[in-house]
Amino acid sequence: MTTTAQRVPTTCRRSFATCTLSQEAEPAYFDRRDLFGHRSFLERAAAHDLPAVSWIDPNFYDLTFGPTGSNDDHPPSDLRAGQKLVLQLFDALARSELWEKTLLVITYDEHGGFFDHVPPPAAAADRPGMDRYGPRVPALVISPWAAPKSVSNTVFDHTSIIKTILKRFCANAQGEIPDMGARVNAAHHLGELLTETQPRPAPALADYQPLIDAAGRWHEEMVHTGVREQDLTTGALTDLQADFLGAKRELLAARTQLAKAGHL
Repeated sequence: MTTTAQRVPTTCRRSFATCTLSQEAEPAYFDRRDLFGHRSFLERAAAHDLPAVSWIDPNFYDLTFGPTGSNDDHPPSDLRAGQKLVLQLFDALARSELWEKTLLVITYDEHGGFFDHVPPPAAAADRPGMDRYGPRVPALVISPWAAPKSVSNTVFDHTSIIKTILKRFCANAQGEIPDMGARVNAAHHLGELLTETQPRPAPALADYQPLIDAAGRWHEEMVHTGVREQDLTTGALTDLQADFLGAKRELLAARTQLAKAGHL
């Protein structure tokens, strides 16, 4: 199941045309039903009826269609929106009867441009020249089977998620998994992080209720005051933000011209 804040092609499906699974082929909203009545991720979590695997895509700032408001942690978006999405996701799983079967992976697709003092190690190559990992990215693994407050020193990569899914759902009787390339074959799967012998109960809602309250106050303030883009002339933006907004405005202007000319 792919869920997203807007009913558009999700990141996974844009990258891999084969990312469709029978009745779960169409992406759904994260927090609301669509016009066709497909249930949202939050609704299915509350009904204890989630698919075996779900991918959550945020609203990306550079999309010009779908519901407004980004929560993808990319500049110049407000990071609080991205963290509110993570909080909603965690709360939905913690309150679900499926908690004991849950493995939640929160990760990013890039390092955000920050300097990494650790040289990227060599990696199995699927194509010539693609034989090295990139800079490290943050990743959180949340599960009642993971040791609390633990840190892993294993080198995982994004294909570790694929490897984990294959090991859990696609292995044959001999434990063999489908061949999806050298990088996936060489990846460590996340199962080694699930070291507890018994699942821990979900945290009590009272433990993180202050975070929910703070997120609610922020959202209410945002709705009432409105979110305005910063002026590029104020000097308050970083170079990256200024370039991003400048490119966005150029693309929107070009899109407007194409629409006027009848090409869209």
